[in-house]
Amino acid sequence: MTSYEEETDYRNVPRELLDNNIPMGRGMIKWAAFIICTNLIKNLI
Repeated sequence: MTSYEEETDYRNVPRELLDNNIPMGRGMIKWAAFIICTNLIKNLI
């Protein structure tokens, strides 16, 4: 298969054809609640 336009799995597409401008997303924001909970538990012990 020489055309990668119909390919849905990015692992089958050569790296030079992929877009390297991928947004980072939320990052570590989702871990903030977990850190607060562990700090509360440490303070209770």
